[in-house]
Amino acid sequence: VFLCRSTYLFYIFSGRRTIQYPFTHDVGAMRDYLFEHRPDYIVLDNELGFSQTQTYLMPVLRTMENLLEPVYSTEEPVNSVVRFVPPSGGGGR
Repeated sequence: VFLCRSTYLFYIFSGRRTIQYPFTHDVGAMRDYLFEHRPDYIVLDNELGFSQTQTYLMPVLRTMENLLEPVYSTEEPVNSVVRFVPPSGGGGR
């Protein structure tokens, strides 16, 4: 399961199950969402011209860097995928 900004678009291109993160400035609520839904991977579309990832997702991910493992990154513009590894191990599936 991939967590991303645009679930429909990501699914069309990848065929993978996707969930969307909430568009909230509440870091605690976003953190709770991640632990509740336990995505396996998180897509960081930093440089595609959409601000939602930087605005809503990145602030909480910066506080959880020890739970993220780099999986893939593009050259400029930099976009990446990280594995979410919560304390109980592995993503949700």
